[in-house]
Amino acid sequence: MLEERKILVDTNILIYFFDKKDEYKNEQSKKILKTIFEAGIGVISIQNLAEFSSNAYRKKFIDSSKLNTIILDFMDVLKVVRYDEDEILRANTISQQYGIHFFDALIVAMMQKEKITRILTENEADFKKIDWIEPVNPFTHKEKD
Repeated sequence: MLEERKILVDTNILIYFFDKKDEYKNEQSKKILKTIFEAGIGVISIQNLAEFSSNAYRKKFIDSSKLNTIILDFMDVLKVVRYDEDEILRANTISQQYGIHFFDALIVAMMQKEKITRILTENEADFKKIDWIEPVNPFTHKEKD
């Protein structure tokens, strides 16, 4: 089980929760998200919801008529954090300092604002560049019983 401290859920995990093209990643994302939902430790950024929506339309892994219901369901079980101009400015600095994509830097800025140190993501490489962030990859990470 995951320790009972907040963890930000990255967009790629939300996508695998619905996208059945990779059966292993679909099952793993369902398993770990169920744990996070039940423990009440999950956080999501408004950016993740926007990215999820964009991918759902583009990749068609869910029926677009159900998208708003799914977004509302995520908002019911995950704490939603939002960014403002301060996080955008901080993200520009983080992006330059660590050489990561702006939108990953924006996630980092929101995590910093909310004092969240863990992120559930497949994108370990970029988040490992920031020494105070612990990326948890559910596709390679083994949970302790």
